[in-house]
Amino acid sequence: MKNIVQQYKSLQNESLTFVETDNVLPLRQEADVFVYDTPSLLNMFDE
Repeated sequence: MKNIVQQYKSLQNESLTFVETDNVLPLRQEADVFVYDTPSLLNMFDE
């Protein structure tokens, strides 16, 4: 699993940021595209 995370982190650049946090709501306003792996987040963004 760590290998996969490292692969995603290696893709970071000025247009792509990998973030590890439980507090995603502040990021919502900053993101043009939001990719996540937690299905419950979808409910937060449906509002």
